[in-house]
Amino acid sequence: MTPDNKYSTCLWVPRYWPAMGGTELHTHELAKYLSANFDVNVITHSVSSETAGVNLEKDIISANDAVYSEGGVRINRLAMGGVATPLYEFVANKHTTHRITRPLYSGLFYSNLQARSSLITKQCDLIHFVYNGLTDSAVLAARNALKWKIPFILTPNILDTSDRPHAWNSARFKNLYATAQQIVALTDHESEWLQRQGVPEEKISVVPYGPILEAGNDENMFRKTLGVSTENVVLFLGRINESKGYDVLLKACHLLWLSHPETRVVFMGPATEEARRRISDFSDSRIVLWEEFDQSMKTDALNACNVVCVPSRMESLGVVYIEAAFSAKPVVALDLPVLRNVIDHQSTGFLVSDSSHSVADALVQLLDNPAKAEEMGQKAFSLASQRFNWAGVRDSIGDIYLNAITSMAAIR
Repeated sequence: MTPDNKYSTCLWVPRYWPAMGGTELHTHELAKYLSANFDVNVITHSVSSETAGVNLEKDIISANDAVYSEGGVRINRLAMGGVATPLYEFVANKHTTHRITRPLYSGLFYSNLQARSSLITKQCDLIHFVYNGLTDSAVLAARNALKWKIPFILTPNILDTSDRPHAWNSARFKNLYATAQQIVALTDHESEWLQRQGVPEEKISVVPYGPILEAGNDENMFRKTLGVSTENVVLFLGRINESKGYDVLLKACHLLWLSHPETRVVFMGPATEEARRRISDFSDSRIVLWEEFDQSMKTDALNACNVVCVPSRMESLGVVYIEAAFSAKPVVALDLPVLRNVIDHQSTGFLVSDSSHSVADALVQLLDNPAKAEEMGQKAFSLASQRFNWAGVRDSIGDIYLNAITSMAAIR
């Protein structure tokens, strides 16, 4: 839906593109699509990729803010800085390990950023917060919406839908759910979990992200760069850390090579120091670590590989599997409830247990039967084309914005 006069919206995400990560990249894509119908302002605190030992609480400490435009979208980077920087750094360094310092950090965060964020949001008709860390930032966004009497939309990106205590079922998040006019869930599974937390069904809209793939591709160039021709290629794509399950695939390599000794296993994405060391210690030329690449090379890799294997232990949607589907590739993933919304087991890929034997067995089945693997990839492409696309995301989010704005205006 296109408004007659463009509304001004604030898309608030703690870490934003060009930082590498699913939420970072997909919020950037969302901002681009929404800018056709809305004046989009982004508030963020970091545009750097997450690195080991540097969480967002530390990453946002900087001397200067930054304001710039990109493709019709205005980006506002709000940092914590000034004369109190040494104090911020001290408290941020204690944040993860000393819970007693967290209220102090929150107070410093709010007092430092409230006025500057308020100046930006005062001009907006709506705030949409997309969570990828730093709960204090979500609370500040909600406070700004309350101050200016504008709608607060929340995309929580829930990574843990278990019943154990975690961020998303904490008192702070439950307060955010209650404050939000509308919550954007990425899957039906996430929506059902939110309802179990007491969120009314009518307050939840399910809007999955679409894929981010370049229009053109050169899979032959990727294989040439990799030094392979007809050899099989297994692709791991994403942050290379334990939550993404790189270690399971690494352990599965020897089992895989018993049947397919020439197979290359490519790890593409920013790696932790531990992951980098373990891959290096493996000391086998059939394993490739590729940390620096652009979206075009990512697309080439997806088109060049035989199968995508990301045995991630935590996902909010699993966009990498969607991108594999748009590249007509079968996938191997862990059997997480949320991924049953994305992968049809034994039809578009395999959902397996968290073990190197299970992962290796699924990979061997796909590589043993290339015709079946191709059939699964084509079916994945057909289903993904119907389920996931950015035009649908733009229209759905746009309708959520307009309904929230007009509903708020009606009760003022």
